[in-house]
Amino acid sequence: MAESILDRTGNLFDLYRHVCGESEVPPVYNFWSCVAGISAALSDHCWVELIRNIPLKPNLFIGFIGPGSLGKGIAMSNIADLVKDSIGDDLKTYRGKVTAPHLVDVLGKPYKVKGVKHLANPRCWLIMDELKNGVGSNKILTEEFIALMTEVYTGSHYPIQTGTRQHGQVTIDKSCVSWLFGSNEAWLRQVLSKDIFESGFVARCCFVKANYDIDHRVFEPIYPDDHEEVYDHLRSRFWALHQGYKGCFNILPRAKEALEKWYYGRPAPEDEMLYSVWYRQKELVMRFALIQCVADGGTMDIDKPHVTKAVAMVNQIFAFAERLIESAAETFESKITNEVAKVLRKQVAMKHCDLLKYLNSRRGYTRKRVVDAVTELKESNLIETKRSPTGGLVYIWRK
Repeated sequence: MAESILDRTGNLFDLYRHVCGESEVPPVYNFWSCVAGISAALSDHCWVELIRNIPLKPNLFIGFIGPGSLGKGIAMSNIADLVKDSIGDDLKTYRGKVTAPHLVDVLGKPYKVKGVKHLANPRCWLIMDELKNGVGSNKILTEEFIALMTEVYTGSHYPIQTGTRQHGQVTIDKSCVSWLFGSNEAWLRQVLSKDIFESGFVARCCFVKANYDIDHRVFEPIYPDDHEEVYDHLRSRFWALHQGYKGCFNILPRAKEALEKWYYGRPAPEDEMLYSVWYRQKELVMRFALIQCVADGGTMDIDKPHVTKAVAMVNQIFAFAERLIESAAETFESKITNEVAKVLRKQVAMKHCDLLKYLNSRRGYTRKRVVDAVTELKESNLIETKRSPTGGLVYIWRK
């Protein structure tokens, strides 16, 4: 009888990769599907603490980014089926379109305590095969939904005040929402406006990018001989981690030392739009280290190897977040240039300090972005500069 992979490893990521077999679904999607499944199954049963009495639950927002027909939906369905087979209705899962008011309903019908409405079970795993279809094309509704998701991401240790027209003012008490969604890059930029990019939402998401590999062709998936045996093992493991891990994880001294070495040694990003993503990395590393610890099984002690793997995960998603924000910024920069041109064309002549003050107070544009826009206009020979009687810089629109 051939040796099973179970004789060689008990790591959940290795076992899940094994049962997925060989297919045209990018391996990176299968890996992060397993991350999403572990995250959702753990729910708010366990956590890790950086700041005393503020638990970091393992819930995550994970987005598969890539062109159509790449296998995003297949990867989501595979992990959703495994989690469903393992945990059943003990984990509330919602797959489909949702708005902010509807999400409040999904999280649980309200009940009253001393006249205050609370949601019955604000714990859920949201799955959207396509983000744009999932949240709709209405910009206002999209921004309402993103704002609510941004809040519930970190709301696992405090009540959130919100409301709907149907239920009025309600309290989402200690929410724990995990989210897995897919999108292509162009649609993602349509859904995520400039305001959303500069909010904390993008920093809370793990964007996972893949692309076509035309040379890798698999007509139908090829599964290993021990597929059924390993799948049954995974079912029992997911049920065990859903039921067995309770309370706060311990960070071993060598793991903490590795965390601090990484934290103080990592370079800061040059682009201000990446600051929020960069600052969230510390929190994500802690969540990933907990998940890596769970994947190995055993005790609730986060060790140095878990931190090392968690840092690699953070670096992977940061690389794509950087490209995503830079591409969005290019569109944003052209918008700033057009707006600066509009202001100067109307004013004909305007002091540098007045232009900065005007665009910062009304649009929130930084000095650097305004200066870059002015430079582009000068290079296009649309404006010229001179000095005022007091020596200040003045921009003049060329007629």
